[in-house]
Amino acid sequence: MGAGGAYLMFGASDHKRVLNMLRELAAAMSSLPGESALARARRLRAVLTRSTVPTVTLSVPELGAFEGREAIGKLLELADGQHVRLTIEQSDVRLKGSRAEATLLTTLIVNLPGEERRQSRTLSVELVREKQEFRVVSVAVSAQSREQPEARP
Repeated sequence: MGAGGAYLMFGASDHKRVLNMLRELAAAMSSLPGESALARARRLRAVLTRSTVPTVTLSVPELGAFEGREAIGKLLELADGQHVRLTIEQSDVRLKGSRAEATLLTTLIVNLPGEERRQSRTLSVELVREKQEFRVVSVAVSAQSREQPEARP
């Protein structure tokens, strides 16, 4: 049996499943061009329900702490009308039995009329295994780093 057959038979490793779920969550937080606010809210709610525990927490230095899927969903809906993209640049996932931790280096891109803003942030994510899948318990976002301007001669 080849590697492809083994993958189909046994599925993805826990490490890959956690990383794929986190990528799906990041994609859900992003807005799609031409997507209505209602469609984005539905898509976001579906992924939050699938990927997080009901009491999930989100801590952002500039905004404070939010608890629960509903509160986080409402916070993310505030970006309505803006083109927002969250990408995972680097990841480190550590499995510890029924728990997992992930450190993600992310880039948040917000397109405003005539301007694009980028922020690099580190996310510390705690997950717990429920049945066969891992779900996010908490996300802590690092403070915004002050990037130094490029040196000019």
